[in-house]
Amino acid sequence: MYKWIILMSGLFASLTACAKVKLSPLFSDNMVLQQEAEVPVWGKASPEMRVIVIPSWSGEKYENIADRTGNWKVNIKTPKAGGPYHLEITDGEKVRLENVMIGEVWLCSGQSNMQMPVEGWGKVKNYQQEVAQANYPDIRLMTVSNTISLSPSQEFTAVGGGWQVCSSVTIREFSATAYFFGREIARTQQVPVGLICAHWGGTNIESWISAQALGEVPDFVEQLKLIRRLGNKDCDLQAEEEQRQAKILSLDKGMRNGKPFWNTLSYNDEGWISHSFPGNIEKTFPDFDGIVWGRKTVDIPEQWEGKTLSLHMGYVDDEDITYFNGIEIGSTKGYTRSRTYEIPGNLVKAGKAVITVRIVDTGGGCGIGGEMKLSKDVGDWILISGEWKCKVAAQSHIDPVFEMN
Repeated sequence: MYKWIILMSGLFASLTACAKVKLSPLFSDNMVLQQEAEVPVWGKASPEMRVIVIPSWSGEKYENIADRTGNWKVNIKTPKAGGPYHLEITDGEKVRLENVMIGEVWLCSGQSNMQMPVEGWGKVKNYQQEVAQANYPDIRLMTVSNTISLSPSQEFTAVGGGWQVCSSVTIREFSATAYFFGREIARTQQVPVGLICAHWGGTNIESWISAQALGEVPDFVEQLKLIRRLGNKDCDLQAEEEQRQAKILSLDKGMRNGKPFWNTLSYNDEGWISHSFPGNIEKTFPDFDGIVWGRKTVDIPEQWEGKTLSLHMGYVDDEDITYFNGIEIGSTKGYTRSRTYEIPGNLVKAGKAVITVRIVDTGGGCGIGGEMKLSKDVGDWILISGEWKCKVAAQSHIDPVFEMN
């Protein structure tokens, strides 16, 4: 019961007004509820409508009336560990949640130590074997998406839309620490286990300090002015970000008339400096802040021609735009986010190909971490780690509009 209370106080429902009952990602197919507890279930419905919740383990009806804004909450009693069950919620239009388990629910929070995935940049010992053997249908996983907002929010989203059953597919990007902890609980207590990960690697301490306190530090005066000017309107961040991107373009020597030309297959990179990825770019370019480009030539096998490929770029610090034979295939902001980009089959030709990455470093370290590979299927891949050709396009500190974590 205590763990469930912690969970409820740490997470908020994703609620939007609508005619049909709306639930947060906390309540979805495959979820786990805390055993032998009085568990709150809540959501959004039509204002002042009666909401009824019926769990299959008892058949008992639990009901309440939504308030004038449509918010409602019902407390239901759960039995001893077991399942699977289903849960029906209705205000006239039924929502049915399937494959519901009763067991132990844990909230797993922290920074990069908690965020490090089983198959990721930390390289868990025997991770390939661990992934292959991670088929535990009674262990359920949820990862809360990292979301930035200028003002407090009662909404959140979950990676994959909600709860997922633990398998070799779902465990790859899930927290290694949480997984091994949950697996031990499941083995020793012989109960279903629900793991909710709400982690964010390298969270900046400024996010947890009041504006009043930060205002006493000279380095934050201008950033606080920007926040006040935006008036807590998230939509205005886009305009600020567009101005920032225009500044970056103006500094980038790899751009010509706003378009990249260091990314083409025919571009001559003989004068570029060799650098090894994964690795920190400062090993080759000391005290670097700004924009750096990297190029890697690979040989595409004949049997791959015309096939859709997956490009795993690891974790790029801080921002990237990635190209395949001169065509942009993806971009991501935030050094804690793993990059996997799809390469359409029509771009894949047998023979030489060039992967190009444009990295924007906003300060601190810069580089790429984690496993880097180009793959067609599981077990059919080419490593793209090792020597890359790199060149600095701009040496300049570029402050982000807001910190990505």
